[in-house]
Amino acid sequence: MQARKAAHETVRKELTIARANDTIDTCTPVNLPALHYHCLLDSCGERVTEAFPCPDCKAVVYCSAACLAKAQDDEVIEWKGVVPGHKQDCAQLKDFMSRAPELDAIADQFPWTRRRDVRGEFRETIVLAERDLLGIGNAFGVWGEHPGSRNDDLGDSEWLEARTDEELWLLPGDEIPRWDFKSHQDVLPSFPPAFEDDWVDYYRWRKLPMSSPAALRLHWALSVFKCLEELGLVSRQAVQHDGPRKELTVYYLGVEDEIYFLNIFRELALLLSNTDLTLVLYGTSAFVAMHYHLPPPSGEVLSYTAPGGGSIRILLRGEHIFSPSLDPHDYDDHPDALIALNAGLAAYPTWRQVLVYAMKFSVPFAVTDYQEKSLSMARQVCQSLLASARGAPMQSGYLQWFHVAKSYEQEWKVNPFMRPGRMPAAGHNLPQAENGFIMVVVPFTADLDSASYSCLVS
Repeated sequence: MQARKAAHETVRKELTIARANDTIDTCTPVNLPALHYHCLLDSCGERVTEAFPCPDCKAVVYCSAACLAKAQDDEVIEWKGVVPGHKQDCAQLKDFMSRAPELDAIADQFPWTRRRDVRGEFRETIVLAERDLLGIGNAFGVWGEHPGSRNDDLGDSEWLEARTDEELWLLPGDEIPRWDFKSHQDVLPSFPPAFEDDWVDYYRWRKLPMSSPAALRLHWALSVFKCLEELGLVSRQAVQHDGPRKELTVYYLGVEDEIYFLNIFRELALLLSNTDLTLVLYGTSAFVAMHYHLPPPSGEVLSYTAPGGGSIRILLRGEHIFSPSLDPHDYDDHPDALIALNAGLAAYPTWRQVLVYAMKFSVPFAVTDYQEKSLSMARQVCQSLLASARGAPMQSGYLQWFHVAKSYEQEWKVNPFMRPGRMPAAGHNLPQAENGFIMVVVPFTADLDSASYSCLVS
């Protein structure tokens, strides 16, 4: 906690210096440390300040020309086995690097994303400090950081208390994405929602000026919406404001710090006209909140009905701390969809049981991640799981789910509603952002009704 407060104080000093020197758009960190790189050659790993990037893809860096040359071929590491040479990935990484202008174009829709340091990295902390929104705890609304123990932070009931839009956002009135329109009919958006896939048009629909930094939090809700849209479960064009109501149950897996600003997900009720959405949160934060603190027995922590007829209920779930979000045995029932944001499917082995569950029962599953390389590795994990299943005994229902799952392509695309501003990368130059890319892991299969599940329970 003290370290975080000291970091905030440093940012405020940087801001003061930048204002005095009229360099706010290139706000240089105080005592800027040298930018360090870790050589990506497995047998080296040297930490250096001068990097030798691959001249072709420019995505990976090494400590010397010698390591760069050695890394091109396969390498045998005693504790790791055969490590494929860089030349196998170079063309793919070069393709990934070509996405950088697209990510920058999304950020450039906002005037405040010019707050970048001398290394070109977007600095959200400077944007928040400019507006006196940089701080710790619930007093800073949706902007407050919560470092340290979740047991301590979630022990305070303030994070669940109902608050006004002004108390949540702490922004000038015209920059607030409102959910209470009783006294603000002039900013009521049109229904059904009508906007293109970019922040500018979304802000137009929400009647917000581009000076509003609200996208720095709204990207969480918009990314859930885009995942559902990519799955084919919702459609802006198909929504009928006065048509029959639709019920949708979505399991949101791996929730972490989002639990401190759950009100952000009210935005989904505005986006999903005539839809009753139940968003069930599984994750460490949800587990701690359920088992140590406050929510009612139902686990419901938020409900909201929007003027367009959409509604949302948020429930907390989690049966045990060691696998609070990733054990399908904890699930109440088959949901309409699984969503995981910034998932890291290949980074955490516990995701594998979720992948098998989603593929086996054809539960629509979509994720976001920071960079394309992570999603490429996630696709390899899915293929590996299917390859392992190929040798399993031919139990009842096995062939049906296996052959259906083999057809999944697991393609991804840039998320137009990512958090604006590229994130700094550690050890590589690949473009990345929070909720930067969306991948459909298991698509929605319209002709698989509930009766079909009975033959898949092998």
